[in-house]
Amino acid sequence: KSRLEVVTPSISVGIATKTESTQNLNTLLIEAEKEMYFNKQEDGIKFRENLLINLSKKMDKVHPELLSHTTNVALIIADFAKHMGYTKEETSLLINLATYHDIGWVGVDSSVQLTSDPITEEDKFKIRNHTEIGFRIMKAIPKFVHLADFIGNHHEHWDGSGYPNGIKGKSISIQNRILLIIDAYEVMTSDKKYSENKTKQQAFATLRKYAGLKYDPELVEKFIEMKEKE
Repeated sequence: KSRLEVVTPSISVGIATKTESTQNLNTLLIEAEKEMYFNKQEDGIKFRENLLINLSKKMDKVHPELLSHTTNVALIIADFAKHMGYTKEETSLLINLATYHDIGWVGVDSSVQLTSDPITEEDKFKIRNHTEIGFRIMKAIPKFVHLADFIGNHHEHWDGSGYPNGIKGKSISIQNRILLIIDAYEVMTSDKKYSENKTKQQAFATLRKYAGLKYDPELVEKFIEMKEKE
């Protein structure tokens, strides 16, 4: 097993049968080899998709609160997409981004994830690296490769103070600007082991406090507008 206990070895084969005495053996070997490479490609796609499922299961075992968090973020982001009048395709992208944005945490030491102790500089580096890990995971999965750059940059801030690339303003994708707001709102208002959750109004006040710094100010107001109608 791998360190993450999510990788299962696989093998692909190709078969060609000689049915007539006049058939050339080398030709049959070439046909078998072609079939093997075709099967390898098909099996590889399934393998990578199963890897993502297994990584998610692993993450749930290590940090079950994270699965609850990403599920809640996906539900809220779907509501916001509807509020904004987004298309089915735009909404699907946002939901998938919300669902998998923290997949890189699977590569962060569990002692860092679950600690209630003060975070050290070394811990901060490990935590920030989850965006790079998530980027690399998605790059390896054809079905979700389009999410890689979004996941790699989902901690960028409006004023350029985020990571990993210090992107700022509207140079940050609107999908990531939306996710950052909803991600923060869900963290603030959900039940947590180590701190009390905020009320909706307290969370709104925090979002407005950092609008123009961490968050897109226009999107903050649109999000609060939606939540106040609930």
